[in-house]
Amino acid sequence: MAVIEAIQSLYLESDVTTVTMDGIPGTYEHLQLRFTHRNTYPTTGTGNYMRFGSTVTGIDTGPNYNGNWMYGGTSSAADYRQANQNYIELQVTGTHNRTSEYMACVMNIYDYANTNKNTAFEWFNNKVPSASYYMMMGGGFWNSAFAVDRISWIQAGSYDLQRGSEITIYGIKSS
Repeated sequence: MAVIEAIQSLYLESDVTTVTMDGIPGTYEHLQLRFTHRNTYPTTGTGNYMRFGSTVTGIDTGPNYNGNWMYGGTSSAADYRQANQNYIELQVTGTHNRTSEYMACVMNIYDYANTNKNTAFEWFNNKVPSASYYMMMGGGFWNSAFAVDRISWIQAGSYDLQRGSEITIYGIKSS
């Protein structure tokens, strides 16, 4: 049976562009991030980025993130391939006529402390545009063999992660 423990939790008391959570211990097999968030983009939302880092590298801003993601909604569907990006892209709900709704997301980061391979991740979320809902999912890898001990959450463009957004990092290990 797996043991899941909360490692860190953060609630945004004000709008911010970037949040970095560091000091993640390497004592778990996997990490799971659970967050609800929205941004100050005035309509349907925009990109929201995640970056990984280590004590050795700091937050990695180089072109070392690769992945795929797709979405489906009431009126459309699409898929994307992202190679050699400077971030992991998640879509996020903006401020629009549904002012009380936040996007929910779960991200799994597998074998994050293993320094003999790249770090794989997958994520699932919803996006709340102004007229319909979308479900989104994606996955990929961080092209680095460093252990992940810090994660940065960044809002794209000149917008902010909005007050009330929150994130919790969980550690998962076998009992």
